[in-house]
Amino acid sequence: MIKEVPINDNWLFCNGFDKACLEKDYSWENSFITSLPHNIYECGEDYFDERNMQRVVTYSRVLTVPDSYLGKRLLLRFEGVLSYVEVYVNGIFVTSHKGETPFTADVTAPLLYNYENRIVLKVDSGIRKDVPCSGIRGPHCGFGGIHRDVVFLICDGRDIRDVCMRYNAADQTVTADVELFDWYPDTELDGEILCDGGKSLCSLALRSVQGSHVRLKGDASGAVLWSPDTPQMYTALIRLKQGGNVLDCKYVPFGFKTAVFLRDGFYLNGVRTKLIGLLRADSYPVIGRAATEQTERRDARLIKEAGCNAVRTMGLAGKDFIDECNKIGLMVIEDVYGDGYVGSGDWRDAFIAGVTDMVVRDRNAPSIIGWGVRVNNSRDCDELYFKANQAAKQADPTRNTIGARGFTGSHMFEDVFAYGSKSGPYSKANKLFMPHFIGEHSGGAVAKPYDTESIRVRQALAHLEVLDDVLGSSSAGAFGMSFCDFAAGGGQGSGDGLNH
Repeated sequence: MIKEVPINDNWLFCNGFDKACLEKDYSWENSFITSLPHNIYECGEDYFDERNMQRVVTYSRVLTVPDSYLGKRLLLRFEGVLSYVEVYVNGIFVTSHKGETPFTADVTAPLLYNYENRIVLKVDSGIRKDVPCSGIRGPHCGFGGIHRDVVFLICDGRDIRDVCMRYNAADQTVTADVELFDWYPDTELDGEILCDGGKSLCSLALRSVQGSHVRLKGDASGAVLWSPDTPQMYTALIRLKQGGNVLDCKYVPFGFKTAVFLRDGFYLNGVRTKLIGLLRADSYPVIGRAATEQTERRDARLIKEAGCNAVRTMGLAGKDFIDECNKIGLMVIEDVYGDGYVGSGDWRDAFIAGVTDMVVRDRNAPSIIGWGVRVNNSRDCDELYFKANQAAKQADPTRNTIGARGFTGSHMFEDVFAYGSKSGPYSKANKLFMPHFIGEHSGGAVAKPYDTESIRVRQALAHLEVLDDVLGSSSAGAFGMSFCDFAAGGGQGSGDGLNH
């Protein structure tokens, strides 16, 4: 069994990084206690200056491990750190990570038992040309810090690492691709699909373990398909057994649906459906991207209540946001972070790894209808985007990939063309002979919440004009720019450091 212990409290934070902090007797008198998620600088509501974020900072926490954990695999899972991090335990370097995606650090070796182990994170949120979601970019700004949860994992050894659920509508079967940390030939895997209330929909037939990857299969002919009107969720219960004893079990929420983009539109469960949505940046005054669970979930509900059936993210959304979209029936196109800037070398390697991490984290979410695998508004970069599309397909061959562009003459490796323009004409997109939708638009009219009524009405009417054009075309839908104000970097925005 894997035991998960959130460790979001009692972290020490200080500006800068002193190598001496890796020593046992270092004094932390210049730091203060904080909780996660955390933003390294309290930015104001407007006139945001991202230079305040471009710094190196240090996080530290004491972790005491009882000797009852001796012989187990011990991991730290970081759901998100912006944007480059090095992890040390008791002064020993463990791993590093680039970008906003989750990562895991194996801390079994450096941890001591019945001892106050010192975890230290060196976090760099400065401009780095080797890190996606950092460096030169368009209207997105950079934030910093441990902006999502940290979890301590205690693994027994014979544990389930991951489960990928897939639905085959042709024969109405469900498969569970199970990945194990370690495998032993004397073990078996089985499972069942549970409805709300714990009632069993179907069983996943027992199979002996002959490797670290095992596929289970069951009959899902009685399943209710997930949709915005009926967001039916199920839970896959996967069990690892030995001689009748359960060694580990994993509960995986998911849903049954089909989603495909075709030349004449988007089809959900075989029904042509127009996507009417908004872009959403998880960017907030003061806290940056370090939103709480309640805040993330509230955003999803507000978008649904505004009359939308879909949302397109600006970067990897929080797990709680995606989970709420699953529950309330809000379709999601999850897009990689960035705008315009494409790096080289290490940047591209990290970008490809980030695409895989994004897909693997959320591929069981029924709300996800497509993966955005191209940096928004970037130039063509054939080698990079061929690999990005390939990486997403390898991690999840069931969903379409999407490439966002502000121009129509472009090389296509993705399945779907997302046309973005702040001023139109949007009729260009309607002439594309491929699956497409309006990836972002402001109707050619920008308005602030405090503008006069006439300006705000003009924007609303421009927005409606785009929707009217989309509803009468082969376009799959349109996403307005944007759900909320978000902090702008690099002198972008409306002169006040915000994109409205």
